[in-house]
Amino acid sequence: IFKPESGESLARPEMPRPLYVREVGAYIIAEAIGINDFVPITVLREHNGEIVSAQEKIVGAEEFPLYDFWSKSDVALPSSVIKGALLDAVIGNTDQHEYNIIKSGDEIYGIDHGFSMPDHQISGRKMRGTGSAFEDLIASNNKSSTGITSGQRESLNNFLHDKKTEKILRILFKDAPKSVDMMYRRVTKILELGHFQTSKWHNWSGAGE
Repeated sequence: IFKPESGESLARPEMPRPLYVREVGAYIIAEAIGINDFVPITVLREHNGEIVSAQEKIVGAEEFPLYDFWSKSDVALPSSVIKGALLDAVIGNTDQHEYNIIKSGDEIYGIDHGFSMPDHQISGRKMRGTGSAFEDLIASNNKSSTGITSGQRESLNNFLHDKKTEKILRILFKDAPKSVDMMYRRVTKILELGHFQTSKWHNWSGAGE
């Protein structure tokens, strides 16, 4: 699946362009924080004379019936839902909704991360954009939580000290360095608070928890 800059949406002009680098960034970050196989492999490629993001097409993919779980508050959610909510909080995804979640067999995938990695502070509610389907579902579920586990804490701590990945991200976002700065601030915030329930964040600076 190719996404060139020439075909990008004109919506949300406050989001630094190009958007396709955010698709690649989401994949790199997901892998780096231990959320393997959640974002399909996404890389930069040249296609028809343009640099584009190229994402692996998931064979047999179909829409994930996320809202089927709303009436099952006592049934534990798939682990991928928890992983997706954590990733959204880390990358500041402002466009997470049911149409950007697909499944193939038993595997669940998050796609379309172009409106992530903003370079500015916005309220938690606005950051959650068109729905933050993952987080809302977790909040409605009696057997799931946005509290980070010891394993997630270790992965996030390791990510903060992973200079190799940081270098790659700095190169990828060379035209929007604040996007990377804000992402690391969100990771630090998650570690400080011990949860990734962004609806409780007033802003990303740490004020007014």
